[in-house]
Amino acid sequence: MVNKIEEVNTNIKEGLVKKSLEAIRENFYLLSFLFVFLIFSLGCQRFLTSQNLTLILVQASVMMIASMGVTFVILAGSIDLSVGSIIGIGAATTGALGPVLGMWVFPVAALAGGVCGSLNGVIFSKGRIPSFMATLASLTILRGIVYIITKGIALPITSQNLRIIGVGKIFGVPISILVALSVVLISYYLCHLNKFGVMVAAIGGNEKTSALSGIKVDTIKILIFVISGFFAGLAGAVSASRTGAGSPYAGLGMETDIITCVVLGGTAMTGGVGGVKGTIIGTLIIAMLSNGLDLMGVDPYLQTIVKGIVLWLAVLISTDRRKTGVVK
Repeated sequence: MVNKIEEVNTNIKEGLVKKSLEAIRENFYLLSFLFVFLIFSLGCQRFLTSQNLTLILVQASVMMIASMGVTFVILAGSIDLSVGSIIGIGAATTGALGPVLGMWVFPVAALAGGVCGSLNGVIFSKGRIPSFMATLASLTILRGIVYIITKGIALPITSQNLRIIGVGKIFGVPISILVALSVVLISYYLCHLNKFGVMVAAIGGNEKTSALSGIKVDTIKILIFVISGFFAGLAGAVSASRTGAGSPYAGLGMETDIITCVVLGGTAMTGGVGGVKGTIIGTLIIAMLSNGLDLMGVDPYLQTIVKGIVLWLAVLISTDRRKTGVVK
């Protein structure tokens, strides 16, 4: 009798521990947000000023736009390493064609990104090449195209009409924030209020079962990369408008920050779990981290290490090890 009672107590304790760990895993992004916010609020007087908080949102806008598209890719259990180079394509397109197309260059840059994304999607889904390898190759190829377009130098954007998206304001609100908000709303609808998001999560959860249930898996795979490319191209255009130049280095290395935003927001690298809501918080965490470390005078090289550690922790906590099988 005593042994049975002890066994029941042990099972209850184990159950509580598992539930606690699961709750931490599910709410890790919210706990991280509060932790980072409190640390910098207490450690730096300038952090909580309205001017600095607005600056954080402006700095986050480009990353937020690109992160929305990558959320769909990771939710489906894939990865897009080419997103930084596609941002570069958007920026180079804006710098090269802006003087000719005027404001039309923004949708054109987004479409250029969408084309790049579609190529990723087709090679990945139809060529049966792992998304990691397909987009790793695209990362290099597309960056080479950026260098060809720009000839290795920044293409200046002098037109005030083209600069307005990056530096202009409407009723005191930076337009870049409004553009990011529009992308967030579209992404939220597709991910959480439309059956498209359900199908993407289903593919990430179990691709074979999704195919048997009637989901056109290859079509969805192509579409998520088109969305990722489209938003990355738009992010590049906004970045060029903000900096006043189509830089050959636009988006260089940003794929790490963007993937961190998505994973930190609770979208598991194994797919099937997460969504846009978490990515919003994840992006704000990374933006606050960069801003706060700058205000505290932390060495930029050390900041890179900190962001790498954050990605490491996010992957460790968010990964569903029941789906990973043998890790090699």
